[in-house]
Amino acid sequence: MTTPERLAFGATVKALRKRRGWTQMQLAERAGLHRNAVALVELALREPSLSIITRIAKSLGVSPGRLFKPTAEGRPKKRKQ
Repeated sequence: MTTPERLAFGATVKALRKRRGWTQMQLAERAGLHRNAVALVELALREPSLSIITRIAKSLGVSPGRLFKPTAEGRPKKRKQ
């Protein structure tokens, strides 16, 4: 089940990634993850572990807590169900 918190987290990761001009593959390579892992986090289809949160944050050059604070362009879009 997708939660509002997971949607916001994924939207923030995506916004920060795009702000750097990176593809999902580029973020995944920097974080040592598979591209599918990044995609699933951004789409809020996977609840990331602490390890994944830390690796994504480090790759983006932000604190893990920053990923939980929505950016203006990172507001989650309402998903059709």
